[in-house]
Amino acid sequence: MSRLKRNTTQRNGKKVFGSYRLEINLSTGKEKITLKGITNKRVAKQIQRKVDIVEEKSKLFPNDNDWLKETYIACGRKI
Repeated sequence: MSRLKRNTTQRNGKKVFGSYRLEINLSTGKEKITLKGITNKRVAKQIQRKVDIVEEKSKLFPNDNDWLKETYIACGRKI
């Protein structure tokens, strides 16, 4: 299962929330992908569900595809 977290930064001593990021455990190792411009949790959860499917396939069939590339496609981004 991938984890969904929110990027944060400090500005003038206050915590400011940014875009969401996914922490994914693929068969090749751990990856962190920032969902640029996604600040809505509902949309981020939809993307996370798609990535979870790719993550399961990568563990079942580790040598089939380039799973990092497939993950970026599921996130709606191109490498």
